[in-house]
Amino acid sequence: MVAPNSPRIALWLDFYPPDRRARDDDNIVSSFKAGRDGLALALGIDDKRFVMHPFVKSAIGGMVKVRLTEQPE
Repeated sequence: MVAPNSPRIALWLDFYPPDRRARDDDNIVSSFKAGRDGLALALGIDDKRFVMHPFVKSAIGGMVKVRLTEQPE
C-alpha cells in the first residue's frame, strides 16, 4: 500500500464485527488506534495526515478493510 501524495489522506475503514453484538462507531474507532499508528509507521508518514471515515458493516467477518484516498480540501 502506498500513501497518496497529498497533505491530508482519507482513511476509509470498513469494520466487520466478529459477532452480532451491537457496537457503536466511537468505540470501534478507539479500538483501531494501534492499527492507525501501525499503518502510518509502515507508510513512513505522520498519522495526523489521516482523516478517518469509519463505517460499521452489518456483515459478520471479524476484520477491518482499509482504503486510502486523497482527502479533498
